Amino acid sequence: MPVKTSPKYLDKFESSEPDMFHKIYFELTRPYLSGKRILNIGCWTGSYETMFEQVDSDLVSIDLNFQALQIATKSSPHSNFLAADTFKLPFKKESFDAATLFTVLEHLPIGSEEKAFKEINGVLKKGGLFFITTPNDNFIGNLFDVAYWLVGHRHYKIGNLSKMLNNCGFRVEKVLLKGRFWNNFSIVFFYLFKYLFALNIYRNKSIERILKKEYAKEGYRDIILLAIKN
Repeated sequence: MPVKTSPKYLDKFESSEPDMFHKIYFELTRPYLSGKRILNIGCWTGSYETMFEQVDSDLVSIDLNFQALQIATKSSPHSNFLAADTFKLPFKKESFDAATLFTVLEHLPIGSEEKAFKEINGVLKKGGLFFITTPNDNFIGNLFDVAYWLVGHRHYKIGNLSKMLNNCGFRVEKVLLKGRFWNNFSIVFFYLFKYLFALNIYRNKSIERILKKEYAKEGYRDIILLAIKN
């Protein structure tokens, strides 16, 4: 059943305007996705989808939050949105060329990662691409992530994540580590501005310039991973 969230909060903080991370994920994945049928899991308000008008692809996006999907549909009428569960994907076997899971894995129930990976594997064609972004299990990143301490926001080691993917019929093709001190330090202010003012600091152009410059280099905060279905 779709989840409900305050529309006022969604309109103010979670609009469909892409922040710096949506732009980064789009830039990194775009070369791989042109002309493909793609499943974006956990699309929320469709910020990633707003940039797909520039790409000749068939994008299907799912989430469980009904209000978020309403906002997404209005902002990206060129995309296909559906209320669906990651663990019970309502699609035919081997019907997608690629799947994306951007900053979603760490929010799934503890211990359910492989269940999700197997379900995603089932709807991908052989050789299908699977993109994942998630926090890296690193001392500095763990220290600055407020949600890591307060609500058990999970971080992953590359080795453990690769093992889970291998168990579920994937092979890891490429791994990037991104984000250094300023990206870590910004998390504290992200949560402060989110809950006190309902503002997303990652949409601020000045902050975006500083953080994207650092994010362009090798880092240690975030894992960006490409796996391929065997």
